[in-house]
Amino acid sequence: MSDVLAIGKVIKMPCMRSGVCKYTNENILVTKAALDQMKQSAIGIPVIIEHPTEKITDESIKTMPVVGRVADLHYIESEELWYAHFVVDTSEAVSLLENGHGVSTAWYGEKYGESGTFNNSPFDRELIEGRYEHLAIVATPRYEMAINPIFMNSKDGQVGPSEDKLLIEIKKGSVSMLGKIFKKLTSREEIMVNSGEQYVVDVDGKEIDLKDAIDAMAEPKLNGETLVDIDGEKISLNSLIECFKNAKKNEFEKKEKDGDEEDDKGEKKQAKKNEDEEKDEDEKKKIAKKNEDEEKDAKDKDDAAKKNAADEQALVDARHKELEEAHINSAKLENSGEQLSLHDRVQLGLARYGSKK
Repeated sequence: MSDVLAIGKVIKMPCMRSGVCKYTNENILVTKAALDQMKQSAIGIPVIIEHPTEKITDESIKTMPVVGRVADLHYIESEELWYAHFVVDTSEAVSLLENGHGVSTAWYGEKYGESGTFNNSPFDRELIEGRYEHLAIVATPRYEMAINPIFMNSKDGQVGPSEDKLLIEIKKGSVSMLGKIFKKLTSREEIMVNSGEQYVVDVDGKEIDLKDAIDAMAEPKLNGETLVDIDGEKISLNSLIECFKNAKKNEFEKKEKDGDEEDDKGEKKQAKKNEDEEKDEDEKKKIAKKNEDEEKDAKDKDDAAKKNAADEQALVDARHKELEEAHINSAKLENSGEQLSLHDRVQLGLARYGSKK
């Protein structure tokens, strides 16, 4: 049996969000309105290791591994998440939560709506009203974000795995997002980065070292480490500043990479333009060559036609000359008293008078 703690661990962690969620054999739309209606029913429900196989009653709960109770469920607008505040009183429950287990809410629907779609995701029915029955500590929660507990009353300021999760989220974020976080921590002042590694803020016209400015607003140092509360999440000041530095470095490297990519794009674009211009020039040369060849062919045809016409005219002239000579010879024959044939007379007539046509 797990050791019972003299003082229970007060824990805060996300457990629910609105949207379409897959349950046994169906998808159900759970809206914020429905969760608002259900929140009061969560007060006092048992915290159990793994979901029980039977409904919780005054009798059945006696044999269940109950390790705590839920104080309340409340909504964090900026995260669009429902957080559970609960207390666990066994070392087993604490160990499970510290080593990767999450939480899963169990509820019963009392009123449902029709099927439909939400953000293009189909659902079989919509939860209208319901009530919570228990909160289970499970190895694989239905909601992926329902992990990383915050231990609110640890004597050494332990914040659990949630610190790592927040750091990861910050590392994923942009420098502008980190700037907003710092701005919130220092009331209304923007972050300025001087040359080198000094990070300062301007407070009423006076530059103050970032660490000093935040340290004055932070929670007391625990084990020599200054912790800052950001929307209920405790995080090391040094870690936060280191994330900011890394984000600045990553942003600079990204700009360099983007600049190199833009240069590559420009070079490729210019190369493509040069290639297209060369193709256009080749095409123009081909067209000019084709026109030149066509002009040459036309000239050759014209010269050939003129030559043929000249040859035909030469043949006509030669034939005419022959006929004239034949006519002259025929006249000589008439004078000599020789008789011309019919064919010879026709030819003489053609030579003298031409065709009737």
